[in-house]
Amino acid sequence: MAAAPAAPRRRPSRRLARPARRASRLLAWCLLAWCLLALLPAVPGAAAAPQEGLLPPTRIFGPPPPVPPAVVARDDSGVTIRATRIDEAINIDGRLDEAVYERVRPMSDFIQNDPAEGQPATERTEVWILFDDDNVYVLARCWETRP
Repeated sequence: MAAAPAAPRRRPSRRLARPARRASRLLAWCLLAWCLLALLPAVPGAAAAPQEGLLPPTRIFGPPPPVPPAVVARDDSGVTIRATRIDEAINIDGRLDEAVYERVRPMSDFIQNDPAEGQPATERTEVWILFDDDNVYVLARCWETRP
């Protein structure tokens, strides 16, 4: 009598991991879109066409813009950030090794929302907002004490 064929082996399901991965990607894209939309009034040419050749005044709901080379101004009314114009191209490769990261100060000293709202962030993070004639770059270097 012949032995019955073995049942095909099944691979473990990844169905639970995929929705979490999709949600994570969606959150990252939403955050990037929000950052870009927040910066549009600060990027030359992004505002609506000015009347009589003049740019409309920009309203700032916070402290006055930081004076270069500073990129962040903080006071009791809030925070104002400044995007920095660059002339060289940024290589989008996941490594922040271009010279611009040494020349331009990063934004840091963030305040957390969760779990202790208003307290200094528990992990170090540096963010750069850069732009050139064609692109706006939002770059971050994030550290973890327990990777």
